[in-house]
Amino acid sequence: MISKRFLLVGSLLLCSSSYGQEQDASLKLGIGPGGLIVGGEFIMKDTPAEGFGGYFSMHSKDEDDGAPGLTALGATFKLSQRFGPYEVYLSPGIGIVNYDFGDDDDLLIGPRLAIGLHAELDANLGLGFENQKLYSYMGEREGLLDDSFLLTVRFSM
Repeated sequence: MISKRFLLVGSLLLCSSSYGQEQDASLKLGIGPGGLIVGGEFIMKDTPAEGFGGYFSMHSKDEDDGAPGLTALGATFKLSQRFGPYEVYLSPGIGIVNYDFGDDDDLLIGPRLAIGLHAELDANLGLGFENQKLYSYMGEREGLLDDSFLLTVRFSM
């Protein structure tokens, strides 16, 4: 019950702090060694070129091919530059990753780096691609966990 209260209070604080700020939500989809990759990102913009927010990513597991399942959740900072209808961005972050392979299930901590390009279709919709790298610096596994290319759809609010 207490965790539900913290979730409610956290959600309300996030909503109240983001009121009046431009926001972007992105849906991400790709194919990795284990199969489907699905994710999302929410960014609250401080200026047109920078913002902060959070990310979530789920990677399918395929034990036959030796691909672990990954679930990543964390905070990110986004730097971007516009060139006409195009936006190039760099988004470093840090978070936790649940590494799932067979009987081995580890909780890891490490950075994330996303580099991407969006093309603006209209004022509120963009389409692009992104290279996402997930690393682990703390835990039983260290180093690069995933390097994937994702199709992204961005919604501006």
